[in-house]
Amino acid sequence: MTYPSKVQAVYAAQTQDDQKVAYDDWAQTYEQELMAMGYRIPALMAALFVRHVPDVRTSILDAGCGGGLQAEPLKLLGYQNITGLDLSEGMLKIAETKDIYQRLVQHSLGNGLPFNPNTFGVTLSCGTITQGHAPPSSFQDLIDVTKPGGKIIFTLRDDPDIDPAYNQAVQHHLDQGHWKLIERTVPTATMPYGEPEVLHRGWVMEVV
Repeated sequence: MTYPSKVQAVYAAQTQDDQKVAYDDWAQTYEQELMAMGYRIPALMAALFVRHVPDVRTSILDAGCGGGLQAEPLKLLGYQNITGLDLSEGMLKIAETKDIYQRLVQHSLGNGLPFNPNTFGVTLSCGTITQGHAPPSSFQDLIDVTKPGGKIIFTLRDDPDIDPAYNQAVQHHLDQGHWKLIERTVPTATMPYGEPEVLHRGWVMEVV
């Protein structure tokens, strides 16, 4: 699989510092380049939100928010109480200009989050929990900060390149009763004009 150079840099990152540098470097053109590839994850997430999160006042964590691309349609739909979290300072600077988030926090996923348990009614993570980005342990982070009965809405790669550890982690939390499956979409080509072989599913879980 051949990615544009900055996508290659992101997926080639071996450490969190490498990831941070790659995203900081990409921040100014990230959205433009993804949209040129027909990026569909924001629309997918908005559709799942409307279907499963009727209360627009609920507290939302956008975990791996980047520059806020996936939260833009949520604000247009009336969701206001959104906290953004991302590793990249450059991405957070972009997000800050959009007047979407009540709060922005610089932090990585995978080793605990700087919030009290059961803080958010909904946690969102788009295109973030995947190899070269956030590790499978990130799912535990999301569960910890989401209220019982709250939703966790995320995307996960669903093509031959995916590391099986991610699906194994999803199943582990199902088996342990940490969450239950509400919806899983069909695989979708999320960058059809640039990388049509990259597929994602949208998942909706309810914290038990």
